[in-house]
Amino acid sequence: MKVIIFIVTIILLSACSKDKSPLSSSPENNYVQGEVSFQLQDSVSLLGLATYLSKFDSVSIDEVFYFKYHAVVPQDSLAALYTALDSKPYIMSGSDHVLYSPSNSEAVIELWIKTFKSNDLEDWSALKKRFSLVHLPYYFQSGKMKVATGREQEYVKIFLTSNLFKNVWLQYIHQD
Repeated sequence: MKVIIFIVTIILLSACSKDKSPLSSSPENNYVQGEVSFQLQDSVSLLGLATYLSKFDSVSIDEVFYFKYHAVVPQDSLAALYTALDSKPYIMSGSDHVLYSPSNSEAVIELWIKTFKSNDLEDWSALKKRFSLVHLPYYFQSGKMKVATGREQEYVKIFLTSNLFKNVWLQYIHQD
């Protein structure tokens, strides 16, 4: 009887001793292939992030929530601002919130970005210039990037050395 209890105990203990290291690529620690998650420093703008990532051939912004921008816009130009924001494929539909103060014609815009590639840089720069959008530092700027499959851990290490990010990590798949 003691031998059976001993064998069962050994089996249970060996099943519980899986490697838990965060950068392990073992089957027990699966992460989303081709994806890296991040939290940005408060002062990093969309243009700053996109310009930095354009240096890498196999990296693009998958989504970022939220960027905040400020603009001084006459009230009769608000419709044009909304239309311009809604027309951009890289701004998630329905995510652009504009808080407007008519007394000083100031607008604060929150944007959720999706699928932003390096060829969107020029378009965003033009929109930013057209409405004189100024980035507002914001604590909750986080999201995920698409990276070359198989190079996720490499990119985590690279991005952690950049002063643009508070944190960068692999997105793990939890299997129960």
